[in-house]
Amino acid sequence: MLAPYRFDTESPRRLTPEERAALEVYLEPVKRERAERVVVDRGRAGHYPVQVRFSDVDVYRHVNNVVYYEYFQEARIRLFMELGRGMPRVRALQVVVARTDGDYLAPIMLRAV
Repeated sequence: MLAPYRFDTESPRRLTPEERAALEVYLEPVKRERAERVVVDRGRAGHYPVQVRFSDVDVYRHVNNVVYYEYFQEARIRLFMELGRGMPRVRALQVVVARTDGDYLAPIMLRAV
């Protein structure tokens, strides 16, 4: 969940029509239940491949749960960079991440490339 935010007044703000149009393609058509497996249409959604780093894993050789949110942040930064290129007239999109959560369905393991 993302919330546009004005840092000068320290308050949330409404999306501009240009921002709403640019973000609308990422809108999920139906609110999903927790733990429901969702198949993402890669034609609509962005794709951000992740390289698991050695420092991301614990002694059991799987990615620590906290690191998933670092991956999400990296992908979010890339998404906003790409959205900014598509909206030259729109000023910088400033947002605050109000909430993040995830359902761990399977571990990510460190594998040799």
